[in-house]
Amino acid sequence: MLLPLPHRCPRCNTVPLDSAPFCRECKLDLRHESPDRGPPGLCTYCSIDGPNPRQKITKEHLFGKWLKRTFPPVATYYRETFSRPERHEIGNEGAHVRIEIKKISPYDLQKAHVCEACNGGWMSELQNQAKPILVSLVTGEWPDLTDEQCHILARWCAMVSINIAKHLNIGIFEQFQLRALKSGEIPQGFHISAMRVNSPDKAIAGYFHQHAGEVPYGVTKSTTSIVATLFCIEETAFLVNHIPYATYILDQIQKYVPGVGRFPREIYPTNSTASLTKNVWLTPESLRTYHIEWALQPKIPVVFYGSKPFYRTARPSYTVKINISSQGQ
Repeated sequence: MLLPLPHRCPRCNTVPLDSAPFCRECKLDLRHESPDRGPPGLCTYCSIDGPNPRQKITKEHLFGKWLKRTFPPVATYYRETFSRPERHEIGNEGAHVRIEIKKISPYDLQKAHVCEACNGGWMSELQNQAKPILVSLVTGEWPDLTDEQCHILARWCAMVSINIAKHLNIGIFEQFQLRALKSGEIPQGFHISAMRVNSPDKAIAGYFHQHAGEVPYGVTKSTTSIVATLFCIEETAFLVNHIPYATYILDQIQKYVPGVGRFPREIYPTNSTASLTKNVWLTPESLRTYHIEWALQPKIPVVFYGSKPFYRTARPSYTVKINISSQGQ
């Protein structure tokens, strides 16, 4: 069940509309945000072993602060759209969407959700390991990768997808997945793939789009949550699909469930050859070909309209980020 809406917005004291997830005055996400948007007080990775009240929470860059130094940004503004589908009513779309435009580099986005030890320890080490692999991959070289390089890149992509989910207040990751990532493994239930992007002006750099939903699996037709995260680093787009179960279940879902696609170049669990995908580019047509149509929809999907939809607590459904050129702003 969804968390109940407060009687008044905890930030500005405005009485919310009946079904609106955002405050109509200050745009606070009434179910998923604290009034001051401050640190949550618990490290995403360390709190799985129990809370530590003395733990200092720090801000983590969604992608990595080294990216801005390595690739100077071409966009100085970014536009971010949050949308929530719960009890959505046609004609009341504005109450279910929050748009923010900020003067900031796309690679500067941060979220306070990890402790100093994690931020400056294994997460920093993973960034350093992934940096040379990413630089060669996102600058147009499209080289073959060793299994060890794919292991590092897959862990980095999983970490970025978790950062984005925390930024969007989703956080439906299981303890065994967080523990595995922290200990140097690739978490179960993840699939990582990539595709080339033809963007000479680099306007798509820093774009991300995260989509959550429910899909059937197994002979009993049970459902499971699945989160798909698409993000672009310079000339490469990455797609991270994850479920809160083992990887082989995700393999079966992607094989048999329509609309749960993957990019043509697989990073994990298999390491595909670069030559087979060097001429495949991210376009609306290729997204349709690889069954990733949700990435083409900037609005709340039609599937979320209805009188009795099923939603999981703390699960926003749809978020898009688009870079905006500084010209004319």
